[in-house]
Amino acid sequence: MVRCNDLTLCTDEEIVKELGPQGVTETYNITVKDGQSQRKTNTFILTFNTSQPPKHITVGYERIPV
Repeated sequence: MVRCNDLTLCTDEEIVKELGPQGVTETYNITVKDGQSQRKTNTFILTFNTSQPPKHITVGYERIPV
């Protein structure tokens, strides 16, 4: 799980494409109920192709803890 405001502007496909070299295979954006609709948050669940997730990922120039 990671928290990153920059990722909220991207689609799941874009995130997997850009973070694929870091081992990301799937992503899910956690949403919260806001009245009658769902609102995206800055929290993402990432699936990695390794048995142990990395301690951090790099998003743009930011180092984000996992």
